[in-house]
Amino acid sequence: MATEKKDSPQPKRQLTQSELHVAISKFPGRDMLGGLDSSELFVGQKGPRKRLFDAITQSPAGTVIIISEPLGAGKSTLISVVRKDLERRGFASLDESKRTSNLHLDVGMSFDKFSETEKITVPQKVIFIEEFDRKVPFLMQQEKMKIAAGFIGNSIPIMVLSGDYSLRNPSLVGVINSNNEPTYIRLDPVTPEMLKSAFELRLRYVLGKQVGKIDMDALFDREFMRYLIPNTNPSIATIRTSLVLLQNMVDNSKLLKLDHEANKLAKFSGDLYEESSLREPYFYDAKTWHFVSWLHSYIGEHDPNVPMEALKVSDFINLYGVGEISEKEFPKILGYLARRNILKSVGIPYVQD
Repeated sequence: MATEKKDSPQPKRQLTQSELHVAISKFPGRDMLGGLDSSELFVGQKGPRKRLFDAITQSPAGTVIIISEPLGAGKSTLISVVRKDLERRGFASLDESKRTSNLHLDVGMSFDKFSETEKITVPQKVIFIEEFDRKVPFLMQQEKMKIAAGFIGNSIPIMVLSGDYSLRNPSLVGVINSNNEPTYIRLDPVTPEMLKSAFELRLRYVLGKQVGKIDMDALFDREFMRYLIPNTNPSIATIRTSLVLLQNMVDNSKLLKLDHEANKLAKFSGDLYEESSLREPYFYDAKTWHFVSWLHSYIGEHDPNVPMEALKVSDFINLYGVGEISEKEFPKILGYLARRNILKSVGIPYVQD
């Protein structure tokens, strides 16, 4: 008896530098999201997706759910996907799960006024309020939190708040007056496989599905990925930041030498990353330059297989030593480097050190 012949798996193909450049140039937005549905974009967060859905559908009335993650971590995409899950599984229609920003909360606003402003016409089962982050002065954030907290229970059974690490500040979250402790939903840290999947989705979207499976392992070498997703605690890599960096690197045709080697296979290598970072125009005064030089040495001596722990201002002072830079100058220098994205702030905003 003849056995049925199984189709062999479709071979993966490598992209040329020219194909990669064309694909990147077709992305509508600098955030790498333009034109794609959220459900198509969503990769690697199955656990948080289920936990958020369960928290919304199984928690008692008066529950506040908090998503507190850095900018670009995927909070908004998670909310978009879970709202569709709620609709698809019959818990709440999109009209019954309002999504808004805390920027729309005015001092003294009642829920009736809020409903009028947001055009809410049906009873709400859950409401999502986003953008509680350090861009808003802390006292103003507290006022907006008080307004949101006033909606809990009587008008809104379940509320989901999202923002950066500001939502881990007890002085902000403590404004919520509820019988239930807030439920925190944490996103999973970015992994190399998660990033490769997210990047491939976007590449296949703009190149067309007929391009087939792309060999993402051939596109990224291990050293490059170690730079892009450093081994830190807490994790500082985000999908959005990583994708924007990749787009910026591809946009720079001199780095990829497209004029001379357009048909050469594309490769994100450690050497390419180092060359790209050297092109960044940083201008330091003498004290900042000395500190950055020391910082490079400190990082270079660290075992890359051991997660690098976050440092407080006081840790930097103890490690570097007070002398050329006074204790009072350290916060200013560290703040400047954080604004230039040389250092990443992972602390809770408005908390000292």
